[in-house]
Amino acid sequence: MLWDEEVWARPATRDEAQQLGIGVGSIVTVIERSYFAGELAVEVADILVPAEKFT
Repeated sequence: MLWDEEVWARPATRDEAQQLGIGVGSIVTVIERSYFAGELAVEVADILVPAEKFT
């Protein structure tokens, strides 16, 4: 199975900050991961993690 992953950082929205228990505008790491069977995407994951978890 093939997969693709894109990772970047951006400020959290108000809703995201509330759900993650961080301040509005705090930096979050965004991970978009897709798994493929041939050309067909069979699973897609959108992951949002407070950037402070990586330090």
